[in-house]
Amino acid sequence: VEAQYRLIFEVSSDAMAIVDAASGRIRDANSRAAQMLGIDGRIEGRKLTALLSRESRPVAQAMLARVLAS
Repeated sequence: VEAQYRLIFEVSSDAMAIVDAASGRIRDANSRAAQMLGIDGRIEGRKLTALLSRESRPVAQAMLARVLAS
């Protein structure tokens, strides 16, 4: 089952990323996520907010805070 989910994750045309809510770092992401962010290469280990526009950062930070609070 895990292999099936991994395949869906990797080949999806949608951007997908798994972000550690406590650190804000990207734990895993598919290639579409990197493309969408304009990054050539892997984005794992980077802080999500560092890859976003200044306008988008507060929204991302609020979403991560909500995840931590729940």
